[in-house]
Amino acid sequence: MKATLVFLSACTLSANVWAVTYSDLLPKVINQLPQKQELVDFQALSSANQSAADSWIAGDVALNLKHENDSITGNQGFESWEGGARFPIWLPGQSGSRQHIGEAYQSLNQVGRQQIQLMASKQLRQLVWQTKKAEIRLKFAHKDLKQSQALVALVTQKVDAGESPKFDLLLAQKALFKSQKNVAQKEAAYQVALQHYAQWTQQTELPSPLAETLESQTITLEQHPDYKVLQAQVQAEQAKLELAKASQRGNPSVYVGAKNERDKQTADNSILIAEVSFPIGVDPTAPSRIAEQRQAVSQRQIAQNRAKQQLQLNLIQAKEAWIAAQKSERLSKQQNTLSVEAMKLAKMAYQKGETSIQNLLLMKQQYFEDKLNFKLAKLNRLEAISNLNQALGVSLK
Repeated sequence: MKATLVFLSACTLSANVWAVTYSDLLPKVINQLPQKQELVDFQALSSANQSAADSWIAGDVALNLKHENDSITGNQGFESWEGGARFPIWLPGQSGSRQHIGEAYQSLNQVGRQQIQLMASKQLRQLVWQTKKAEIRLKFAHKDLKQSQALVALVTQKVDAGESPKFDLLLAQKALFKSQKNVAQKEAAYQVALQHYAQWTQQTELPSPLAETLESQTITLEQHPDYKVLQAQVQAEQAKLELAKASQRGNPSVYVGAKNERDKQTADNSILIAEVSFPIGVDPTAPSRIAEQRQAVSQRQIAQNRAKQQLQLNLIQAKEAWIAAQKSERLSKQQNTLSVEAMKLAKMAYQKGETSIQNLLLMKQQYFEDKLNFKLAKLNRLEAISNLNQALGVSLK
């Protein structure tokens, strides 16, 4: 006896240890989201802009090679060789703007990870609840089938005993065929949901525990990953606007080189050259670039405000759906209690010959509908909690 208890305890412990959790499934969903590539792009943009800001060179380095001689002008044996490089350098504010752009893309990479996790959470939540509901519908379809089979057996006995007409048996058999058809339909729907779930998670087992805990509703919309991503995008565009303003003039450049001269009368003469050039005036296309970048900032800000309004609406809808789901569960529970009692009375009445088979079949149908609705109402309440967490910007963990 003790050995049996130990074995059962070990099996229970093993099942708990190996139970699939949301944290096991979420990375698999994340890996299949195409938006994940954006994180790589944001990191590359951040690194490129920060590297540019850390360098004192503002653009391409130009190599200059120059040779002069008087072979066709005076032929005095004069020759000159010159070689050097020209480096554009940053104007005041340009390097800092590049740094700000890099920081904005780094922020996008960080909050983008949170957004990707929230997107994966939404996908996983939908898959889990769709599959669970399909499973429950199939389970109740089997229960209904079993009840129909029992009813056919009961009616057959009554017909054989001469207590009921054969027409009752015909109606019971029709109800049985309907139940069998319902099982086939629910089985197909369940397999579709299960395969879709398995496609994303590489699992056929649903996570345990299935239900989530409702997170604190004091979370502000400014903490929502979607909002934070848009905020980082606005910051990136604003940094680009700063760079456009700082780049109205051409970049100064530094030239460093060496020169060697000689002729027939003098020895070779080597010279080191250092030169700084400053462009004069303002680029005539700069105002256009600044205006376009201002528009880009405005568009991002408009998108951010629209998203905030949508997030507020989503949150209101999720809260109301949660409240409605709780009310629906209470009503479904009451309806189910009445149906259980009514089904008992209907069976007793039919066995005593006090009611027809039609009334019993109708009561049976209503009984299983109410039981299924009660179970689905429970799931809907739990799903409403998941949806409310999603609207709050809370990812699965």
